[in-house]
Amino acid sequence: MPNRILAVVIFLLLLLAIGYWFSSSFFLQFLELKGEWHYEIKAEGDVRNLTLMIPMVEIKNARATLNPNVSIVETEYGKMVRTRVSELDSKTLVYEISMHKVFDIFNATLNCERELISKSKEETCDNCNCYNWVYKIRCPIYADYDGDGSVRVELWIHSGQKFKPVFFTFTLPDGPFYKGKHYSGHRFVSFIVNSTGYAEVEGEDKTYACFVG
Repeated sequence: MPNRILAVVIFLLLLLAIGYWFSSSFFLQFLELKGEWHYEIKAEGDVRNLTLMIPMVEIKNARATLNPNVSIVETEYGKMVRTRVSELDSKTLVYEISMHKVFDIFNATLNCERELISKSKEETCDNCNCYNWVYKIRCPIYADYDGDGSVRVELWIHSGQKFKPVFFTFTLPDGPFYKGKHYSGHRFVSFIVNSTGYAEVEGEDKTYACFVG
Protein backbone atom coordinates (compact mmCIF):
# COMPACT_ATOMS: atom_id res chain seq x y z
CA MET A 1 0.00 0.00 0.00
CA PRO A 2 2.75 2.58 0.85
CA ASN A 3 4.39 1.92 -2.52
CA ARG A 4 1.08 2.51 -4.29
CA ILE A 5 0.55 5.83 -2.44
CA LEU A 6 4.10 6.88 -3.30
CA ALA A 7 3.50 6.03 -6.97
CA VAL A 8 0.29 8.10 -6.97
CA VAL A 9 2.10 11.07 -5.37
CA ILE A 10 4.93 10.88 -7.91
CA PHE A 11 2.41 10.66 -10.75
CA LEU A 12 0.55 13.75 -9.50
CA LEU A 13 3.80 15.70 -9.14
CA LEU A 14 4.80 14.77 -12.67
CA LEU A 15 1.35 15.79 -13.90
CA LEU A 16 1.71 19.18 -12.20
CA ALA A 17 5.18 19.69 -13.70
CA ILE A 18 3.98 18.76 -17.18
CA GLY A 19 0.96 21.02 -16.81
CA TYR A 20 3.07 23.98 -15.78
CA TRP A 21 5.54 23.40 -18.61
CA PHE A 22 2.71 23.06 -21.12
CA SER A 23 1.03 26.27 -20.05
CA SER A 24 4.24 28.34 -19.89
CA SER A 25 6.04 26.94 -22.93
CA PHE A 26 3.23 26.34 -25.37
CA PHE A 27 -0.03 27.98 -24.42
CA LEU A 28 1.43 31.28 -23.20
CA GLN A 29 3.35 31.97 -26.40
CA PHE A 30 0.00 32.94 -27.87
CA LEU A 31 -0.96 35.15 -24.91
CA GLU A 32 2.25 36.99 -24.00
CA LEU A 33 2.36 39.96 -26.35
CA LYS A 34 5.11 42.50 -25.75
CA GLY A 35 4.30 46.19 -25.93
CA GLU A 36 5.59 48.28 -28.82
CA TRP A 37 5.09 51.51 -30.61
CA HIS A 38 5.64 52.43 -34.20
CA TYR A 39 5.07 55.46 -36.36
CA GLU A 40 4.26 55.91 -40.02
CA ILE A 41 5.12 58.86 -42.24
CA LYS A 42 3.60 59.53 -45.63
CA ALA A 43 4.02 62.41 -48.07
CA GLU A 44 1.01 64.32 -49.29
CA GLY A 45 2.38 66.07 -52.35
CA ASP A 46 6.03 66.79 -53.18
CA VAL A 47 8.34 66.00 -50.22
CA ARG A 48 12.06 65.27 -50.62
CA ASN A 49 15.15 65.12 -48.37
CA LEU A 50 13.07 64.98 -45.21
CA THR A 51 14.41 65.40 -41.69
CA LEU A 52 11.64 64.97 -39.16
CA MET A 53 11.68 65.09 -35.36
CA ILE A 54 8.63 64.11 -33.31
CA PRO A 55 8.15 63.70 -29.53
CA MET A 56 9.53 60.50 -28.00
CA VAL A 57 7.10 58.24 -26.18
CA GLU A 58 8.52 57.92 -22.65
CA ILE A 59 7.82 54.60 -20.91
CA LYS A 60 9.38 53.93 -17.48
CA ASN A 61 11.98 51.12 -17.37
CA ALA A 62 11.39 50.24 -21.03
CA ARG A 63 14.30 49.54 -23.37
CA ALA A 64 13.80 50.57 -27.00
CA THR A 65 15.17 48.94 -30.16
CA LEU A 66 15.53 51.46 -32.99
CA ASN A 67 15.66 51.14 -36.76
CA PRO A 68 19.08 52.01 -38.32
CA ASN A 69 17.91 55.36 -39.74
CA VAL A 70 16.16 56.44 -36.54
CA SER A 71 17.83 58.17 -33.60
CA ILE A 72 16.79 59.77 -30.32
CA VAL A 73 18.00 63.34 -29.75
CA GLU A 74 17.81 65.75 -26.82
CA THR A 75 16.16 69.08 -27.66
CA GLU A 76 14.76 72.07 -25.78
CA TYR A 77 11.39 70.29 -26.07
CA GLY A 78 12.67 67.08 -24.48
CA LYS A 79 13.61 63.80 -26.17
CA MET A 80 12.57 63.53 -29.80
CA VAL A 81 12.79 60.79 -32.41
CA ARG A 82 14.64 61.92 -35.55
CA THR A 83 14.15 60.33 -38.96
CA ARG A 84 15.97 61.16 -42.18
CA VAL A 85 14.79 59.97 -45.61
CA SER A 86 15.73 61.24 -49.08
CA GLU A 87 12.75 60.03 -51.12
CA LEU A 88 9.32 59.78 -49.57
CA ASP A 89 7.04 59.85 -52.66
CA SER A 90 3.59 58.44 -51.85
CA LYS A 91 4.97 55.47 -49.90
CA THR A 92 4.12 54.92 -46.26
CA LEU A 93 7.30 54.37 -44.26
CA VAL A 94 6.91 52.42 -41.03
CA TYR A 95 9.40 52.63 -38.18
CA GLU A 96 8.94 50.14 -35.33
CA ILE A 97 10.26 50.71 -31.83
CA SER A 98 9.84 47.60 -29.68
CA MET A 99 9.71 48.09 -25.93
CA HIS A 100 10.45 44.47 -24.84
CA LYS A 101 7.76 44.46 -22.11
CA VAL A 102 4.10 45.15 -21.51
CA PHE A 103 3.32 48.61 -20.19
CA ASP A 104 0.46 50.84 -19.12
CA ILE A 105 -0.47 53.07 -22.08
CA PHE A 106 -2.18 55.50 -19.69
CA ASN A 107 1.27 56.21 -18.21
CA ALA A 108 3.08 56.39 -21.57
CA THR A 109 4.21 60.02 -21.70
CA LEU A 110 4.11 61.99 -24.94
CA ASN A 111 5.28 65.60 -24.74
CA CYS A 112 2.06 67.05 -26.13
CA GLU A 113 -0.73 69.13 -24.64
CA ARG A 114 -3.96 67.12 -24.44
CA GLU A 115 -7.59 68.17 -24.08
CA LEU A 116 -10.28 65.52 -23.61
CA ILE A 117 -12.98 65.81 -26.27
CA SER A 118 -15.08 62.71 -25.61
CA LYS A 119 -15.28 59.37 -23.79
CA SER A 120 -17.57 56.55 -24.87
CA LYS A 121 -18.29 52.94 -23.95
CA GLU A 122 -18.46 50.36 -26.71
CA GLU A 123 -20.43 47.16 -27.05
CA THR A 124 -18.74 44.81 -24.63
CA CYS A 125 -17.93 41.11 -24.66
CA ASP A 126 -18.53 38.70 -21.78
CA ASN A 127 -16.63 39.79 -18.68
CA CYS A 128 -14.99 42.85 -20.30
CA ASN A 129 -15.70 46.54 -20.78
CA CYS A 130 -14.23 48.58 -23.64
CA TYR A 131 -13.85 52.36 -23.80
CA ASN A 132 -12.72 55.05 -26.26
CA TRP A 133 -11.14 58.36 -25.26
CA VAL A 134 -10.57 61.09 -27.86
CA TYR A 135 -8.20 63.98 -27.15
CA LYS A 136 -7.24 67.09 -29.08
CA ILE A 137 -3.45 67.46 -28.93
CA ARG A 138 -0.79 70.05 -29.64
CA CYS A 139 2.75 68.72 -30.18
CA PRO A 140 6.18 70.29 -30.81
CA ILE A 141 7.85 69.01 -33.99
CA TYR A 142 10.74 69.86 -36.26
CA ALA A 143 10.75 69.34 -40.01
CA ASP A 144 13.08 70.23 -42.86
CA TYR A 145 12.39 69.14 -46.44
CA ASP A 146 12.36 70.18 -50.07
CA GLY A 147 9.10 70.53 -51.98
CA ASP A 148 5.74 72.12 -51.32
CA GLY A 149 3.88 69.11 -49.91
CA SER A 150 3.04 68.06 -46.37
CA VAL A 151 3.77 65.02 -44.21
CA ARG A 152 1.21 62.88 -42.39
CA VAL A 153 2.48 61.29 -39.16
CA GLU A 154 0.70 58.48 -37.33
CA LEU A 155 1.83 56.86 -34.06
CA TRP A 156 0.54 53.54 -32.72
CA ILE A 157 1.25 52.65 -29.10
CA HIS A 158 0.32 49.09 -28.04
CA SER A 159 0.24 48.00 -24.39
CA GLY A 160 0.86 44.31 -24.99
CA GLN A 161 -0.60 41.74 -22.61
CA LYS A 162 0.82 39.17 -20.20
CA PHE A 163 -0.57 36.19 -18.31
CA LYS A 164 0.90 34.12 -15.46
CA PRO A 165 0.76 30.31 -15.83
CA VAL A 166 -1.03 28.38 -13.10
CA PHE A 167 -1.98 24.96 -14.43
CA PHE A 168 -2.39 23.75 -18.02
CA THR A 169 -4.42 26.40 -19.86
CA PHE A 170 -5.51 28.12 -16.65
CA THR A 171 -3.77 31.49 -16.29
CA LEU A 172 -3.95 34.68 -14.26
CA PRO A 173 -3.54 38.21 -15.69
CA ASP A 174 -0.08 39.66 -15.05
CA GLY A 175 -0.25 43.05 -16.76
CA PRO A 176 -0.80 45.69 -17.75
CA PHE A 177 -3.04 47.13 -15.04
CA TYR A 178 -4.81 50.50 -14.79
CA LYS A 179 -6.44 51.43 -11.48
CA GLY A 180 -6.14 47.80 -10.42
CA LYS A 181 -7.86 46.37 -13.50
CA HIS A 182 -6.21 44.18 -16.13
CA TYR A 183 -6.61 45.37 -19.71
CA SER A 184 -5.25 45.44 -23.24
CA GLY A 185 -5.28 48.58 -25.34
CA HIS A 186 -3.63 51.01 -27.72
CA ARG A 187 -3.26 54.69 -28.50
CA PHE A 188 -3.39 56.22 -31.96
CA VAL A 189 -1.91 59.68 -32.48
CA SER A 190 -2.05 61.54 -35.80
CA PHE A 191 -1.12 64.98 -37.12
CA ILE A 192 -0.01 66.71 -40.34
CA VAL A 193 3.23 68.68 -40.81
CA ASN A 194 3.04 71.38 -43.49
CA SER A 195 5.87 73.77 -42.59
CA THR A 196 9.60 73.64 -41.93
CA GLY A 197 11.51 74.47 -38.77
CA TYR A 198 10.22 74.09 -35.22
CA ALA A 199 6.47 74.40 -34.84
CA GLU A 200 3.50 73.21 -32.80
CA VAL A 201 1.01 71.11 -34.72
CA GLU A 202 -2.51 70.13 -33.77
CA GLY A 203 -3.76 66.58 -34.06
CA GLU A 204 -5.76 63.83 -32.41
CA ASP A 205 -4.99 61.21 -29.75
CA LYS A 206 -7.38 58.25 -29.54
CA THR A 207 -7.07 55.80 -26.66
CA TYR A 208 -8.84 52.43 -26.71
CA ALA A 209 -8.81 49.89 -23.87
CA CYS A 210 -10.71 46.72 -22.91
CA PHE A 211 -10.80 45.89 -19.19
CA VAL A 212 -11.31 42.37 -17.88
CA GLY A 213 -13.86 41.90 -15.10
